[in-house]
Amino acid sequence: MCGIAGIVSYSPDFNIKESIIPMLNEIKHRGPDDEGCVFISDSKSTPTFGIDTPLEVRNSSLPYSPSLDINSFTDSSKTVLGHRRLSILDLSEHAHQPMCNETENYWIVFNGEIYNYKEIRTELIEKGHQFTSNSDTEVVLKAFIEWGKNCLSKFNGMWSFVIYNKTTKKLFGARDRFGVKPFYYIKNENHFAFCSEIKGLLKIEGFKKKINPNAVYDFLISSKLEIDDETFFKGIFELKPSSLFELDTVSRKFTTEKYYTLSYNKKWESINPTELPNVIADIKQKVINAVDIRLNADVKTGSCLSGGIDSSAIVTTINQLLKEKEINPIGKEQEVFTASYPNTSIDESEWAQIVVDKTKTNWNQTFPDAKSIEQQLTDLVYAQDIPFGSSTSFSQFKVMELIHQKGVKVSIDGQGADELFAGYPNHYASSIVNGMKSFSILAVLKNLKAKDGTFSNHSQILKLPLQSLYIQLFPNSYFGKLKVKQPELAYIKPNFLKENKNRLVLINDKFKSNLNNLLHYQFTDCGLKQLLRTADRSSMHFSVETRMPFVDDNDLVETVFNISGKPKIKDGKSKFLLREAMKGLLPEEIYNRTDKLGFSTPEKQWFAALKPYLKSILAEQKNDEFVNWEEMDKNFDVLYENALNTNISRFWRFIIFALWRKVYNV
Repeated sequence: MCGIAGIVSYSPDFNIKESIIPMLNEIKHRGPDDEGCVFISDSKSTPTFGIDTPLEVRNSSLPYSPSLDINSFTDSSKTVLGHRRLSILDLSEHAHQPMCNETENYWIVFNGEIYNYKEIRTELIEKGHQFTSNSDTEVVLKAFIEWGKNCLSKFNGMWSFVIYNKTTKKLFGARDRFGVKPFYYIKNENHFAFCSEIKGLLKIEGFKKKINPNAVYDFLISSKLEIDDETFFKGIFELKPSSLFELDTVSRKFTTEKYYTLSYNKKWESINPTELPNVIADIKQKVINAVDIRLNADVKTGSCLSGGIDSSAIVTTINQLLKEKEINPIGKEQEVFTASYPNTSIDESEWAQIVVDKTKTNWNQTFPDAKSIEQQLTDLVYAQDIPFGSSTSFSQFKVMELIHQKGVKVSIDGQGADELFAGYPNHYASSIVNGMKSFSILAVLKNLKAKDGTFSNHSQILKLPLQSLYIQLFPNSYFGKLKVKQPELAYIKPNFLKENKNRLVLINDKFKSNLNNLLHYQFTDCGLKQLLRTADRSSMHFSVETRMPFVDDNDLVETVFNISGKPKIKDGKSKFLLREAMKGLLPEEIYNRTDKLGFSTPEKQWFAALKPYLKSILAEQKNDEFVNWEEMDKNFDVLYENALNTNISRFWRFIIFALWRKVYNV
């Protein structure tokens, strides 16, 4: 996993070297092990090295090996591809990037992992292709040369990459199916530029930072991020998941295309009892396969462990695989990492301890607290590029910091299982309504008999459908009631609200009357992608690669979405299919666990301890077109107490937005 960047200049006055160097420096954390650029003109390609390019790379005789210091490059090339490498597979100089084929006609910069690259490599060799490295990067390059954009259908994994064809003078780029790996770009009359992180694009010579009002509204009102193509910064765009692009660098024609759509079962039907054991066995094997294939690395690998079903399934699966074979990246003892909060109601350490005791893993704990938030919140805001919605991001940040400190470079994470197998409370409400619509009375009654809890939340069965209908029919009235519940909204400028009122409907996404429809929406729209973005920035800030078997294994994902929504929640318990698949591997206590904490933090205690610090963040803000910050600061105590007694995350968004503006000077 790495960081990629590149520029195509259309202006004779634009010096691409003066922009690509700071761009790559800005994303050094994504790839501290190696760096390189290739400057491409009609007549030649010139690979260059930087201060972090290893000597063995510079001294090799490969066609893509750099022999010229980038600071000495003076050519007037108009295209450059840049790369920062985090060495995970094939640690040798052969996997250096930018990489080219034998004829030096195709050049690639690649970020991600293709887990089935060995099988694809074998197929390509049978077709006559030769390979210089043992990397998946070269497989992606040769696959594109062989199959064009159709190569994407063959990949199992996470990716964002760009390939330049010198003959056609075209750039081709693509992002993985569900958005695990990021890709951002600028497209204007002067240049086209791309980067793995927004902060890299801010270093483009002459770029003027401006805030996107739509993004601000979505975040402050609806807690939504990256809904549209345009990001929090005007003029910087996101290539959406499952999308590819092509740029003709001569005509400047830029096109995007969605290359993949996840289908799902829209029916509400039971699995035949005689078939259920086979379905469960199939899911179990696919989970094992998805985890197993993601253990392929040439560096130390560990796992995140919260004590919930998802992370416990990962850890216990790896433990089972270790009994069957030697896994070099894991070693004899699996390293697991947990964020713990002693003496709080949301501490899951006792659950994690159960898994640790069963698997005999080496348990590493971090203890995020209010003091560390005050010390590192600015770093987290910088790492994330854009504002984020809750303090859970900080706990994830601290876990990744600990993983880095322990010398682990790859982490296996249980992210995405809730969206795949139905693990959120609103999934319970949708399943009840879905069952009632389908006259599945017995299943509904069994789900209703479940004790009211954090997942089987009975109050949401009526609340969510009625709220959904009310927002659709009476959006202005709903916002009026919202302001009563959320007094901080009264400080948003009236004109700003008026100009964006049509976007209020975006808040209405917590309920659908078809469970699989809701799961599909959360998996493929902004919901899961929002979590993946946070995970990517936090892990890569500490040069850690995060792999997510429940998100980007297309075989597993397509199998589960092809199953009706009905068996996914049973007797009021979440993730029935995953529980049954992992039965026997999971400790019995985890298998039977029914509470739903998620990646929770002691937010209320932190918030209470940080009052002076949080107040200072707001006090530094001056009124703008979005918020009356000065009035908000005057009434800080009232807003603060209301947040403590009702909902902290709403006020938190304003504070983080204010701090983000300061950090990025925008």
